[in-house]
Amino acid sequence: MRARSSCACWHHSSPLEITDMSTLCDNIVPFVDGELSPPAADAFRDHLPDCTSCQIQLSNLLVLERLGARYMARQGEQHTSRVKPLRRTPPRRAPRWHLVALGASGCALACVLLFSLHGARPHESTDVELAWNTPGRTRGAPRLSHPRADRYRPPQAQLMGGTAHQEELPLKALSQLGDQADRAAQAAMYLAWGRPKEALGTLDALDSPSPEARNDRAAALLALGETAEALRLLDPLIAEHPTFLQARWNRALVLETLQLPLLAARDFQEVAQGGEQGWAQEAKQRAEQLRSDVSSADGHSRALLDAGNALVATGKLPEGSPLAKSSLLRLYFYEAVRSRPSSEEVSALLPLAKSLDVGTGSDVLQQYVKRTAQRDFAHRGPLVREYVSLLGNFPHDARTPAFLTRILDSDEPDLILGSLLRAEAVPDHLETFKKLAQASQDPWFEILALQKQGEALLRGGDVWGAQSVMERARERCDGTPIPYRCMDLELDLAHLYSQLLQPDDVQQHALKGWKEARESNLRERQLQFLEMLAKAARLRDDAPLARAYLHESLERSQGNKIREHYIQQELAHLELHVLDFDRARAAIDRALATGRPLTLHGAAALSDIARQRPDPKDAQTMSEAVAAEGPLSPGKHALALHYLGRFQLEKDRVRGQAQLREAIVKAEAAGAQDEDARHARTYSFTALIMDEAKAHNFQAAARLFGEELRGEIPARCMLALTVDSERSLVVARGMDGATLGYYEGSRTQRVKKDAPNLVPPEALTALAPCETIQVLARPPLQGLPAMLPAAFAWSYRTQLSTRQPPPGKAIHLVVQGVEYAPQRKLASLVWNPVFGPGEQPRLLEGAQATPDRVLQEMADATEVDLVTHGLLSPVSDASFLVFARQGEQAGSDELRTQRLRRAKLKGAPLVVIAACHGGHAAPVLHEPMSLPSAIIEAGARAVLAATLRIPDQGASEFFNAVRARVRMGESPAVALRNERLTWHQQKPTETWVDSVLLFE
Repeated sequence: MRARSSCACWHHSSPLEITDMSTLCDNIVPFVDGELSPPAADAFRDHLPDCTSCQIQLSNLLVLERLGARYMARQGEQHTSRVKPLRRTPPRRAPRWHLVALGASGCALACVLLFSLHGARPHESTDVELAWNTPGRTRGAPRLSHPRADRYRPPQAQLMGGTAHQEELPLKALSQLGDQADRAAQAAMYLAWGRPKEALGTLDALDSPSPEARNDRAAALLALGETAEALRLLDPLIAEHPTFLQARWNRALVLETLQLPLLAARDFQEVAQGGEQGWAQEAKQRAEQLRSDVSSADGHSRALLDAGNALVATGKLPEGSPLAKSSLLRLYFYEAVRSRPSSEEVSALLPLAKSLDVGTGSDVLQQYVKRTAQRDFAHRGPLVREYVSLLGNFPHDARTPAFLTRILDSDEPDLILGSLLRAEAVPDHLETFKKLAQASQDPWFEILALQKQGEALLRGGDVWGAQSVMERARERCDGTPIPYRCMDLELDLAHLYSQLLQPDDVQQHALKGWKEARESNLRERQLQFLEMLAKAARLRDDAPLARAYLHESLERSQGNKIREHYIQQELAHLELHVLDFDRARAAIDRALATGRPLTLHGAAALSDIARQRPDPKDAQTMSEAVAAEGPLSPGKHALALHYLGRFQLEKDRVRGQAQLREAIVKAEAAGAQDEDARHARTYSFTALIMDEAKAHNFQAAARLFGEELRGEIPARCMLALTVDSERSLVVARGMDGATLGYYEGSRTQRVKKDAPNLVPPEALTALAPCETIQVLARPPLQGLPAMLPAAFAWSYRTQLSTRQPPPGKAIHLVVQGVEYAPQRKLASLVWNPVFGPGEQPRLLEGAQATPDRVLQEMADATEVDLVTHGLLSPVSDASFLVFARQGEQAGSDELRTQRLRRAKLKGAPLVVIAACHGGHAAPVLHEPMSLPSAIIEAGARAVLAATLRIPDQGASEFFNAVRARVRMGESPAVALRNERLTWHQQKPTETWVDSVLLFE
């Protein structure tokens, strides 16, 4: 007999199913047991929301069932742990009928069940219904699309020092959903029970993911910590479905995790306006808290600046000043010393100097104070007072030039340093600044002098020279605890590497500096690092993340016209990158709306925007942008001419072509070491080629490919390809020498890595009779696999000249058996070298195979096998090789394209890169960016490399066979094609051979 309840409508049970309102409460136990017929179960569901007592009873029953299941599981574990059980007693079913008063927790669970069970779909079994009653929700848990998994529950606090207990999966319910082929619900249940990996596997099986499935995939990625990948899914999803509140909530969580609070608050506010019960209230609270946190941090940042200015004005640091523990203190300390007009006031700063020296292993600041206090203030005092009077507007005050003349003639080194910095006059007096900084023996100024020298080299276009100097400054920083100065250096390094288009390094330095800026609460620096992180994301083709960083910076810059002007120009470039000309036009117009002329960088964006979304004022805007730049370095002058010519092509072809030709001349005069000049030359050829293609002058376009490479293109059996924003061009010459051209001027998507259908069938037909085909693919197309069918013998040509090894003994270098750093967790690869007749074997193995030794031994080799691991950077999508570690510095075991291209390979070797991803090319626009192209630039005659992973065993057999064919007289392209076809026949499962490319 079942126990009675306090429910007024509870009577003795009956063998019949009772469905009238007075006796429906009797059906609660058979409902939970799944024993009601579908009509009776539906009737009970309709009854449940209006019966508080049934809700409590149902809650108690389900809680007891879960407790009973856990009890029986524990009992089973104890049974199996006994050595000699006397007998086996079958486990009893947990008594569902036993009711216990569970108080508030039972009522809360009843409320959950009220929503979940009343809204259950009629075809769901009780097991599935109950399985939606998942463990509690944490604050960071994503929202799911399935309505049963998305009911609101207040977030639970995480247990201190641990993670939430992972509940046992409801396998029966999951199995039933699988039987019903409801994979979306199955994935949602996995996620609801904290199994994101299983959810991803289930979602992978969906043929055409719905918006709901895409949101749940993003939720799984977020749960796994893949925040950037989750953002890449959520951004386009929300663009397509702006009212998808679960997706907005999840994007808010992603942005919060990325520490972009104002963007996260914006999404939470959108959810709050949706009015969902529970979710709206929490979203509103979270949005308000995020904004409050930012406001509080901004207030603290302003307080730091005020405290710093007060220290400079008074020479005193009040007790409890927010500046006392800030990295800014040293910056203001120098200014405070420079601003004191008497010896006594300078000496009063000695205790502050002592506190700043603590932990540095030096007394440099104390010595500075003591030296300054001993100066002749009858002479120094008037200079100090004039210096202080200029502090409010040093660079623009009419008195500044005369003061600089007097101060440079003085014998006050610290005032000279401060005045040159304040007047922004260091570039004009760089040698003086460097000399005084070195004499100070203060690492702060020594590092700063290197920074200024690097900036000067960068302005002059010598990016490689700037890199060398900046890296010296970084090494000085590594051993010197001066956080603000070194954080400032991180910003310079991030900017430098953005010029070199190296997103790995940009991100590394920007993240490090951003962390320091946040910890120090330096608002302005945080914004600058955010913008550098956006550049790193754009360089690695991650538009959603770049957009998020820029929009967060924009949110924090409201009212700052200078910063808004800069950010909008960056956004214009970003939208151009994804071929969204409408958004690019809107961004450049918002930049102009600040009332400031575009920078040269903005003019670059407008030169492309005007091609698709012109405005009558664009010509004037372009002229004003170039004029506003003032004097330009040779490389930047070439860039400015390029932007003007690129823009002018659409208005006046003759004038535009003339400007582009002048840009090429100026770029070549500036020299290859000038990175701006390299960009200007490449992009000018791009514009000229596309202009001829648009006019269907394909012969002229083909000749320009050759002119760029400083040679004559092949008269036959040649394929030339290029892309530029929304435009693409393919030019082919078959055996008959006829030129075929295919121009597309309105692409809506960027060319993918596998270049699907890029070469038209007619061009393939014309090329089919060719014995070998030379492919002239301009970046970023060079290095794409499967450019031509496997039956074609072809190679990428990076230069039109030919190279042969010098006369003399052939040297075959094999780098193998590398001893990797333990933290790499890499095993040595199996390689069986085969040396040709007359070749001198040269082996480099083990710990000796460091990057330095590899380059040294490659210098005179005529054949090279680089047998090692190739890795893909998760940031830049560039590949690099790993060798033995040299020194303790992280990354000292890596050989990257920047270093390879500067090597000198005098033996013109044929190089085999026996490494995974060795032929992979990064998506860089102005020059080929891959290991093979760098080795060719260094002097190799040919390079063989795979774009994908290669097997640990068997790779040597394939590459040795290709080289053997070359030794027997086949051209490298024919040898590669023939050996690949042989493997197709004999080893059809070895598909990796299709990714092996030849560069010549």
